[in-house]
Amino acid sequence: ILMVEIEFENKKILLIEIYAPNGPQEHFFQKLYNNIKKIQYEEICILGDFNAIIDKTMDYKGENKKITRKKVLLKNFHDLAKETKIYDACREHHPSKTQFTFYSNRHQSWSR
Repeated sequence: ILMVEIEFENKKILLIEIYAPNGPQEHFFQKLYNNIKKIQYEEICILGDFNAIIDKTMDYKGENKKITRKKVLLKNFHDLAKETKIYDACREHHPSKTQFTFYSNRHQSWSR
């Protein structure tokens, strides 16, 4: 987790860059949640590699229809997003468009 404060048009913005683990993520997102709850900023932008998807129907395309639970963002991340009013900017601007940012040759699948 890397946090950087910037100022843009007299507004303090916190950029949070994450690289979530491929394996168990509960501890990672709980730590992120606890850190963000302590911080007071007008705007927070979280970006990076979550190593998980938000919505199985919109953010995944592949032959394997059974996506393991660990590949979907955990409830504590959704709690964090709701409590801190974090939203998915891509979904806000493209609510019904399927777009992908990652292709797994091994699994023959696309995800975002």
